[in-house]
Amino acid sequence: MKLPILILAGSLVANAALVAVYLNHASAPSASSALTPGATHAQPGASATAGTPSTVTPGAAGSATAATTVDPKTWASLNPGDLRGLVARLRAAGFSPEIIRAIVFAQVSAQLSGNARDALASLELKPFWATNTGFGYDPKAMAAYRDLNRERVRLVREALGPDFPETPEIAEYRRRNFGEISADKEDRVQRTSDDYNDLRQQTTSAVRGLMLPEDREKLALLDKEKRADLAKLLSPQELEDYLARTSQTTMQLRSSLTLMDANESEFRAIYQAKQAYEDKYGYQATGGFIGPDLMKEREAAQLKTAEQPKAALGEARYAEYTRVSDREYQSITRLADQAGLPATAAIQAYDQRTAAVKESNRVFDDPALNVDQKRAALQALAQTTRAQLTATLGADAGASYLKLADRWLTSIEKGAAVSFSDGGGTRTRNLPRTAPATRTGP
Repeated sequence: MKLPILILAGSLVANAALVAVYLNHASAPSASSALTPGATHAQPGASATAGTPSTVTPGAAGSATAATTVDPKTWASLNPGDLRGLVARLRAAGFSPEIIRAIVFAQVSAQLSGNARDALASLELKPFWATNTGFGYDPKAMAAYRDLNRERVRLVREALGPDFPETPEIAEYRRRNFGEISADKEDRVQRTSDDYNDLRQQTTSAVRGLMLPEDREKLALLDKEKRADLAKLLSPQELEDYLARTSQTTMQLRSSLTLMDANESEFRAIYQAKQAYEDKYGYQATGGFIGPDLMKEREAAQLKTAEQPKAALGEARYAEYTRVSDREYQSITRLADQAGLPATAAIQAYDQRTAAVKESNRVFDDPALNVDQKRAALQALAQTTRAQLTATLGADAGASYLKLADRWLTSIEKGAAVSFSDGGGTRTRNLPRTAPATRTGP
């Protein structure tokens, strides 16, 4: 089953739609306004043949509803046949940079459409029940299509020239992903990352879910070589900044750091500690396989990693970071936000959960209580905590959260002391079962 050329079609449709948005929001009073900025012009690549008038309806609010006939030679008068000439004429006519950029991008996409069809024609999608390699795509064909996209970017840049301003959206995308490096470095960094991502995907696809030690070693080697190659392209500061912007660690931290509204220095302190841990114990380094010895070493490293940012953050902000890093607190916050509750409600509910867990351990370890008394106290604690959470979060959000908290609350209710690991796991210490009473007499 051949993969439909959706990527190509989507690209061309998106560009055509973008051009249409720009052109249809301008008025077109007559064909004589062909070189007048703001007129509705025939779109590049339009299906109308020479000498046949095409009909367009102006899309501007309040414009006449009657269709306007535009001279099909309009596009021919604007397009001299080369992209640089087209850009020069559109500039001279006073068209905005946004419209010029959209037209050039659509022209380049049309110019490369044949190459794209050739690259995509070899993509073969396996049946949904079969094991896919790279989601069913041929890695070589996908690499070819990526090269096609690079060529598209090169042609567009060449046509527009270095002095042509970027859109705010593109500038923001570049800044967020690459920082303050040159466009040439961006291209080389992106190419290097793409090449190594291809090699990583080929390795992970080939294992078919069974990661052997040699596979993990290969992945670790790929990461090491990728960083070494990036270090040849970037200065140490640029490399550190690029990795911080694009790493999996940063993606994992975003939700929690957003909740605490972390500034850049706080992010850097947390990121450096987490990234050092991920480099040695994360999935990329271990391939997801962790033996008993490594598990113990990893748990000790987790505690150390969690403590490292404390000095940079200070006690108050560190406590806040610890709270927002908890997945259950993130769930409470989401539920409270959906219910229109203030942020303080989520904090109060989380504190009630923390207090209940702490109290369960105090009761469990209290030498003054026997097993039956401990069990009764823990049962009462669970019931009280349920009522408190419902009162704090309200009936709807409270009921939703109690479903999430049911596992640890039920454990307390049945006579267990509860604690939570950094990874979100629940640990319990259970009271011994009460021995059945011995019957006496006949």
